[in-house]
Amino acid sequence: MSKLLLTFWLAVSAALTTAAPPLHVTPAPQRAASPVVWVQTYDREGRPAAAASGFFVQPDVVLTRLNLIASADTARAFAPGDRRGFKVLGVVGVDRELGLVLLKLEGARGVPPTLDDGEWLKKGGDVEALGSNANLQETRSPARVSSVNLPRYEITGAIPAASYGGPVLTRDGKAVGVVLGNTATRGTLLAASVERVPSLVARMTPLKTLSELRERADSASAPRDTSADDPPIIIQSDPPADTTPGRAPASSSQQQQQPPPVVVRQSQPAPPLEARRAPPRTASTRFPGEPETPVQSAPPPPLAGATPDIRDKTVGKATGAETKPEPYTIVPIFYGTDRARTGATEPRDFYGAGRGKLELGMCEVSIPSEHVPGQLESPSIWRLEFKEDPKLHVVLLSVKPLDAGEFHSQFQTRLGAAASRDVFVFVHGYNVKFVDAARRTAQLAYDLNFPGVPVLYSWPSQGSLSGYTTDENEVVWTEPHLKQFLTDLAAQGASGARIHLVAHSMGNRALTNVLRSLAAERATPLFSEVILTAPDVDAEVFGRDLAPAIQKIARRVTLYASSSDTALLASKKIHGYPRAGDSLPEIIVVPGMDSIDASGIDTDMLGHSYFAQMKVVMDDMKLLLIASKLPGERSLLEQIRGASRYWRLPGVIVTRNGGTLTPGARLLSVRNGLLLAVLLVACAVAVWLILRARRRVAN
Repeated sequence: MSKLLLTFWLAVSAALTTAAPPLHVTPAPQRAASPVVWVQTYDREGRPAAAASGFFVQPDVVLTRLNLIASADTARAFAPGDRRGFKVLGVVGVDRELGLVLLKLEGARGVPPTLDDGEWLKKGGDVEALGSNANLQETRSPARVSSVNLPRYEITGAIPAASYGGPVLTRDGKAVGVVLGNTATRGTLLAASVERVPSLVARMTPLKTLSELRERADSASAPRDTSADDPPIIIQSDPPADTTPGRAPASSSQQQQQPPPVVVRQSQPAPPLEARRAPPRTASTRFPGEPETPVQSAPPPPLAGATPDIRDKTVGKATGAETKPEPYTIVPIFYGTDRARTGATEPRDFYGAGRGKLELGMCEVSIPSEHVPGQLESPSIWRLEFKEDPKLHVVLLSVKPLDAGEFHSQFQTRLGAAASRDVFVFVHGYNVKFVDAARRTAQLAYDLNFPGVPVLYSWPSQGSLSGYTTDENEVVWTEPHLKQFLTDLAAQGASGARIHLVAHSMGNRALTNVLRSLAAERATPLFSEVILTAPDVDAEVFGRDLAPAIQKIARRVTLYASSSDTALLASKKIHGYPRAGDSLPEIIVVPGMDSIDASGIDTDMLGHSYFAQMKVVMDDMKLLLIASKLPGERSLLEQIRGASRYWRLPGVIVTRNGGTLTPGARLLSVRNGLLLAVLLVACAVAVWLILRARRRVAN
């Protein structure tokens, strides 16, 4: 028996040994399945500086935009889905006229696409922009050739900024160009032909590391005799109308200074090129839409639902030592407010609820590394947290008032450095303090991964439940100040940018009245997207007077409404008439305006802040604000056809069917019952305490 068992064991062992792979295999270079990569650069402190797409032209050489290396000291290239990435060894070729650069990668075995000179291209031809993004996902954007003037041509399509630097492909997958960036015409992008790329690859120059180029850039500002040198290529710090990614200055002192240009030695002088630069920052100042930027010099850990950390973990400070991730990121917010100052020095108490003059400024808000999208993390007594901590909470860190000139100057600098020339202005609603408005603006911009500049307009809401009637007066009083703020911003700081407006609750009253006033004064649209969320506005007045008027001043108007909004139900009880943000008995539908039904989305007990709390709504807003997609192009939404045409989020049912409550209405009924029960208990406790106090006084 023992011999039989031994024989069986030896047979099984032999079979397993034959089937198993060798234990020691010589590691082979990584092979990228896709031709496109995401190139992330870092400054001398190891902080993320700029990022863009690129694609292989040789197994270990990537082609991308020249302005990407403007502030780079090191870089890594990431294939879609591969967080390991390839180290960028340096530059081996530059085409200064087209703004292209060849980067040499270590250990890469990419699959270059077939190149086509594109001489056959003609207006109306169908192409596709291939790119990557900070989530390391390959993106494909259909486009159409709108004009041809080789070696450049223009394409039209909804192409994200992250695809800049990626290839333009034909239907059969051949690369005919490189996406350079936006033109002055919305939706039209400039592309460079790849007809010169083969010769550029054939005559690759000796490798120059990015740190060497950076050292030359640092010494470029010092006076010296350059008569014996070859004329340099200078990557200008001021971009043209092209909305290309840019830098993110760290402080107001740095914002007034232009960083030295990147110099690449060549045999001929170069014309000015667009720029994407990021001077060294002293804190983790981050524009939403940029790759995550750490506090000080450390990388942030991955965030749930936000841009993942893809920086090179081996890149630390100048020594190259590995650094530990910092626990939060700072989001800068520009603001305008007509609140009065309190005299307090603490940022959270800097502005109060009183009326003041219109004041401009900038504030900074921290977003913790463990931030949950849609949440405003705050201290909780249940977690034994009694003090705000930027590592754990969304905290207003600083408030800095600025005069008008400095405000618009710094705004222009920030806008030129942002990943796109987009601005969104958030107008808050009732029962909101300045500190909470700033925190909400930062959270919204961060969770949307907004690639432009976020702005807050804060009116003097009392910040209390009992201040509803006072807030109704204040929101009317603030209208001339809001109008002045928006017109000045459009004419000065954000001139030439796409300005989006987002209002919530009672803030819609001020915004819609201001837009109606501006529409009467102007013949052309001043704003791009206007998003009205849960508007506490009379529904009939809104549909009859406001909605038709504001469409004249904006390129598109979108309304988000919900039948599950208990706060608007209470407002209806107070005013006696339905509110525009309530989709019962039916959602408001106005020709030319996109109405979105968000009923049934459960957030807090009031169901009033779903626009900034629920991922499904924020994802839709992201497609609207960043990708400029129409409702029918946003996969989140389903079209409803019938007597009226509107849109709804998936799974939303809000009508009554044969007297039976539908899921949305049933949810509303349950929530109202719970809320009513809580209010009754609170009132009973208050009455009991008052009676008890009176008895004690009587005794």
